[in-house]
Amino acid sequence: MNLAKQIAKIQTIFGASKFEVMFVSLILAGLTIGQFVTLEKREDLSLLTQELESYNSSMQTSFIGIDNEGNVNEELALGDTVIKKKSKFPEKKKEEKIVGKININTASKVQLMRLKGIGEKTAEKIIDYRNKTPFNSIEDIQNVKGIGPKKFESMKEHITV
Repeated sequence: MNLAKQIAKIQTIFGASKFEVMFVSLILAGLTIGQFVTLEKREDLSLLTQELESYNSSMQTSFIGIDNEGNVNEELALGDTVIKKKSKFPEKKKEEKIVGKININTASKVQLMRLKGIGEKTAEKIIDYRNKTPFNSIEDIQNVKGIGPKKFESMKEHITV
């Protein structure tokens, strides 16, 4: 039986045109070929999955001190280290070197801000306070809002009147 007779027979059974039969045949052929190609890829994926699982297993036991079930291996855990990455933007540490003592009755805002715990707002409050009432002793700085006993203790070695 040739191809033309088979197409004619299918047309009469399903009541379809010649182009519809050819179109459906083309789709079925594509799906069949696709199934064979997918089977081959599944084998490749299973090999890749096995390799990734093997790599994962070796990474766990080599670096984090646990086995595949999550149990701690004491010998490996002792060798664990944490290495911080170097930052592209390292933080600048505020210099805390204060040469000599700072006179809180005459210091500028910038000089006051060099004291530990004193920021821009607190430095402005100190200047406002001393303009109204000069400091008679270093303890008087605690009268400024925002400066309590703890902050005073951290700066008392660096201030004078």
